[in-house]
Order: sequence, then structure tokens, then C-alpha cells
Amino acid sequence: MKTAIRRFLGITKEDAGQAEPALRQAFSQLDRAAAKGVIHPNAAARRKSRLAAQMALRSVEPEPEPASAEPPAGKRPSRKRVGTGG
Repeated sequence: MKTAIRRFLGITKEDAGQAEPALRQAFSQLDRAAAKGVIHPNAAARRKSRLAAQMALRSVEPEPEPASAEPPAGKRPSRKRVGTGG
């Protein structure tokens, strides 16, 4: 189980074609461990979710942020808190 997860996490972008079979193998190992009672089924689901999120991050290229001096829309500049006295 841990080996299958490590194999998936160790795959680099150059070996992207091997990522999906490694992910399926890790899912299978997690399901098998949960069925045998080695780990709790919720723990298996949580790990599978995290691995799937890693896979999604690998398949999406991040967009470059525009270089802008103004704050993003919808955010106000922070204000200093002034004591209420007392």
C-alpha cells in the first residue's frame, strides 16, 4: 500500500504517462487494505482523495499572475485598529 503511494508520488512530469496506472494501483491497494481491515475505510477514502487532488494538480498548469500594483478586486486595504479608549 505505502509502496504504491510512493511510486505514484515519485513520478515526475517527464513520466506523466505512468502517473495514471500508478494512481489506479494505489487506489486498488487502498481499497484492498480497507476491505481487509488494515486501515479504516474513511482513511482509505481520505488518502484516495488526496492522491486524486495531486493528480489534478499535475495535469493543470498554473496561470501566471499579472504584475499589478493595485490590490485584487474585492479586497480592501487593511486598516489599523484604533483602541476604543478606556
